[in-house]
Amino acid sequence: MAHKVLGLLWNLAHKDDVPTDIMDQALNAHIKILDYSCSQDRDSQKTQWVNKCVEELRNDTWVLPAIKQIREICCLFYEAPQNYSHTQKNPHVFYRHEVLNDLQTQHQLISLMAANLRSYMSKVRSLDKLTSDPNSLVLDGRYSHVQQVQKRLSFLRFILKDGQLWLCGPEAKIIWEALAENSVFPSDREACFKWFSKLMGEEQDLNPEISGMFFESKVLKIDQSCLTENGMECFERFFQKVNVKEGKFVSKRRMLVMDDLDLIGIDYLWEIALKGSERIVGRAVNLLKQSYTNLGPRLRANQVDIHEKIIQKCMHHLQPSYEVLQQESADKKNSKNKANDSKIHEAALRIVRCLTVLREYIAECDDDYGEERLILPHGRAYYGKHITLIIRTVAQGRQTEDFELWSHLNETIATVRRHILQKMRTVFPQVSKIDLYVGGDLLSPVDDKRLIGKCHFPERV
Repeated sequence: MAHKVLGLLWNLAHKDDVPTDIMDQALNAHIKILDYSCSQDRDSQKTQWVNKCVEELRNDTWVLPAIKQIREICCLFYEAPQNYSHTQKNPHVFYRHEVLNDLQTQHQLISLMAANLRSYMSKVRSLDKLTSDPNSLVLDGRYSHVQQVQKRLSFLRFILKDGQLWLCGPEAKIIWEALAENSVFPSDREACFKWFSKLMGEEQDLNPEISGMFFESKVLKIDQSCLTENGMECFERFFQKVNVKEGKFVSKRRMLVMDDLDLIGIDYLWEIALKGSERIVGRAVNLLKQSYTNLGPRLRANQVDIHEKIIQKCMHHLQPSYEVLQQESADKKNSKNKANDSKIHEAALRIVRCLTVLREYIAECDDDYGEERLILPHGRAYYGKHITLIIRTVAQGRQTEDFELWSHLNETIATVRRHILQKMRTVFPQVSKIDLYVGGDLLSPVDDKRLIGKCHFPERV
């Protein structure tokens, strides 16, 4: 009886004139019958229906309902316990990852899905007239283009994650080419970036053995101007994972430190910082700064050489832009030629961004140095506006006393703290540490490197 009802629901869901919500209800009822079946061979019954869905997928018909049904049926199988071992396998108990592994072995399900995605994208590209809105493009009369892409990618991720399977090179290449390189809508590329970012998460689903090759041959070939926030996230995850695998980044206390200057993808990262959109350039600059300032023990000994290399790198990028500005300036003076404003703007923007990288790098290195400098940074190498600090000392068993201390806006809180300590030691020789308060608020030693001018004190405090 149950078998007949299952067949009836299956046929109902396949009718073209049935609305999508009715089709979904029929498929949900189909799943419930499989779930509550009292048959002794109910697991094999589920497997039979999964195979039936795979055939729909192989025929490239009724694809989205089929993959939804495969997923729902597979979720009827329990996940294996954490301490599960293949040596303890019970022939009468099927776990979800085993079912998905069998599907992969029998049908090459991952390859089948990747090829199906490519086939669908080819159909979209072959259309004579394309709408500008991917949500309004409905090829099968039921699902929009965005849903067609998202549901296929979601199902692929389900296979990889729950099946404990790797995405291998050929399939990764097919998906990337279909969505990132040959995208029809911007949403295709965005979906691809998001999907690969998830694959490169903490529990990586892309085969580590091919991740480096894929990064260099595919990810690094995308035009920097096409990168969005999701694209930058995708690049960053590949950049870190690949360099960790190659031993160029080393994980230390939940952060990555650089152990080799020749990072894979570092030149591309520079290009993002110089040519990328305004939305991602800040993130690229920050990633460059982190890479070059979080050094491992081996590189920290050569920090002076690294400083010189960073400066040389910046000069290398500045020179072409400087030459463009010189040439355009000469053309502007020559009445026969007209200056190209777009080239001037582009060259000037690259100069500004390159100097931003250098500034951020220098500032980070300066912040890492905890002691007071003998040779001050240029920004502090002059006296700021003079101010007078009114210091009130509070000591146990003594009356409060006030005295004036001259300072200026380019002096650090640490310097002021040291001057006050020297003054107090004339009265209390045993004092080795003091706490500073401004308006009742404690100044933390963490703030000692801040300048007086950045603390927004009045002229007499």
